[in-house]
Amino acid sequence: MIERVHLRVRDIAQSRAFYGVVLSGLGWGEAEMAETGAVAFGPGTPDTPGWVARIWLLPTPEGPVGAGHVAVGAADRAAVVASFAAVSRAGGRGQVVMVPPLSVSAYLEDPDGHFLEATARISAREAVIFAVSAELEGVSFAGAEPIWVQSRDHNLMTLAGETPCVVTCDGSVVTVATIADLPGLQPLVAAARAMEAELTVHRLKAGQRYTVVRAFQDYYANAFSPGEQLTFVEQNFLPYDDGHTLVFRDDRGERRMYVQGGTELYANFGRLIKG
Repeated sequence: MIERVHLRVRDIAQSRAFYGVVLSGLGWGEAEMAETGAVAFGPGTPDTPGWVARIWLLPTPEGPVGAGHVAVGAADRAAVVASFAAVSRAGGRGQVVMVPPLSVSAYLEDPDGHFLEATARISAREAVIFAVSAELEGVSFAGAEPIWVQSRDHNLMTLAGETPCVVTCDGSVVTVATIADLPGLQPLVAAARAMEAELTVHRLKAGQRYTVVRAFQDYYANAFSPGEQLTFVEQNFLPYDDGHTLVFRDDRGERRMYVQGGTELYANFGRLIKG
């Protein structure tokens, strides 16, 4: 939380749009001061009793703009990542970094070169997710959670407890209690990269043709034979029982494949079907 920050900006409309994108995602509201043209932001909404403006944008089209760094608290890691993603989609610049001892922050550059930081405390368990996601995604975070999908597909890592976090990877065990333990995750990252090219039920692409390379039966005993050509249409996921309905088309029309999470077919999907 911050008390109050005043920033002098050249283009109030452009700056207002930037801060609105970031702060609305963190639960902040905004208000305009008609007399001066200033725009104020604060947690909650202006119509809430006791609402206090914490960040003020002051239009200064001809004078010097004020450089500054503002840090605002976020509810959790997801909110930090969402702020970064929103700014990236709008063409803005920024980066997501780990901050010792266990915090994650998005540093977001506004139109006048000020840096707005959205930050949240995280657990050792979340630090593991962040570290692996950052390595795999290049800290682009178009989606921050796919690491869970990769982990489930390949039994890549097992997380137990919050602090310390026990990570297993290819028979080795890494314990993460603080940020200093994260370099020990490099074997996990290397293994994940090696498996990135392997096909899973989550990586099927609509319109792409796939070939069955080994005979198998799906969850409901529907048979698939080597050499079959299947064009993927869509996937329906039933989260309550981890069931996947994969819809394909072949020369005979629609083909449905039912894959249950945790089964041999699910784990070895990339060895049975190739793109």
